[in-house]
Amino acid sequence: MSGPAPPWPYYRYDVHGALRLRLLDWTVLLFLCRHAIGGLVLGIAGGQGGSLPAFSGLLEPWFLIADAPALLVFLAALNRVPNAGAALRVVWRFGRWLVIASAFLYAGIFLWLSGLDEIRLDALAGLSLALSAGVILYALVPAYVRDLYASFPEKPKASAG
Repeated sequence: MSGPAPPWPYYRYDVHGALRLRLLDWTVLLFLCRHAIGGLVLGIAGGQGGSLPAFSGLLEPWFLIADAPALLVFLAALNRVPNAGAALRVVWRFGRWLVIASAFLYAGIFLWLSGLDEIRLDALAGLSLALSAGVILYALVPAYVRDLYASFPEKPKASAG
């Protein structure tokens, strides 16, 4: 006889027995890392001999602070393997809270910068703030997200021999 049935369908688990990240989970992480990814893409594109002044206003360096917690979770998500180190396991265990922190940091930095008149609230910024609020709900409400961040491949057993 085997143990109790897993709480999620078999296709939700990877080959190591850990819950898989769904498309929604990857989308949330990419959304939270958008400033760092955008800076990387624009830096590479600008380094190819072209200048991209039309896009330079999209990157406010302060928002990279908000991306930092989500980048840690993103890197941990890419390295969820049995031989992963303790640091990645700790980052993943607190991943939900790091995702929430990233969304709150973005909103706080945005409100601070708008108070300094460095940026203004337009439709795109309003959408970004609304999506950040949605990310917070995503991280707090669904049971799958709670279980996902509690799931990490087990370390391989040391063989005696």
